[in-house]
Amino acid sequence: MHSTAAQDQSEWLEQLREGRADDRRLGRCRTGPHADRLLIETAGREIRSVGSRGQQKLAAAAIKLAECAVRQQARGIWPLLLLDDCLEALDHTRQQRLLQRLCAYAGQVLVTTPSDVDVKELPIHTLSLSAKK
Repeated sequence: MHSTAAQDQSEWLEQLREGRADDRRLGRCRTGPHADRLLIETAGREIRSVGSRGQQKLAAAAIKLAECAVRQQARGIWPLLLLDDCLEALDHTRQQRLLQRLCAYAGQVLVTTPSDVDVKELPIHTLSLSAKK
């Protein structure tokens, strides 16, 4: 992982001061953990370049689940987990496995899915919305 985060408070404040003018111009802060780039590798190669879309979707879901577990440990509550189109590009078996894992999540989960994903057999509440044309 490439991190831009400072190691101590004085370094952090200095980075913020140095970037303040550019950050205001851009309308966002470019320094801190939110700006870090996480590299996930498989067989020594970045998954973003060698992984299928399905592998990338599963990696993203795994990262979010891990992040939620860390937040739960730190704050004592399970955060709301939002996943947009996380089942796209997964075969039926992997869709069902991911949905089962999400059903085991201790907090609330909101997932958008393509219309062809079957969630009827899982113990979840679904709301189906269609876009009007």
